[in-house]
Amino acid sequence: MDSKIIIKKTKKYNKALEIAKNLSDYFDKNGLKKIEKDLPKQLVYGIFKDNELIGFASYEKINSEVVELAWMAVNRNFQNKGFGTKLVKESVSNLGKKYKFCKVKTLAETYKDYGFKKTRNFYKKLGFVSLEIIQPFPGWKKNNPCQIFVKYLK
Repeated sequence: MDSKIIIKKTKKYNKALEIAKNLSDYFDKNGLKKIEKDLPKQLVYGIFKDNELIGFASYEKINSEVVELAWMAVNRNFQNKGFGTKLVKESVSNLGKKYKFCKVKTLAETYKDYGFKKTRNFYKKLGFVSLEIIQPFPGWKKNNPCQIFVKYLK
């Protein structure tokens, strides 16, 4: 990472969607449709390298004290290099000025999938704590158990 990395709120929804489309191992067709629909209604932070969006994290207000990390993706060429960590740390730090908690939902540890094991470990590394596993989770596929993580922001 170099000094030309900037994290800021963004409305580059189409570029964010393109990043997600290139990560088919994480986002299926239905997920991509939902991302496209959700981003304009959510608070979206982007991580920019040399003014190019290379990742995004979108947040949805749950109530006056809780925000949910709804969608996140980093261009495959920039994964495992600290960009996602920097994006979430800085955006959550900023959101901590207004909210007490951030939650995130992901595929549960009871579902054996290496990619999502990495995802869960990523959130744990950032201080998110597993709260519960719900199966079936409303709106999710029958065999996709949901694990909810939370992080105290204040």
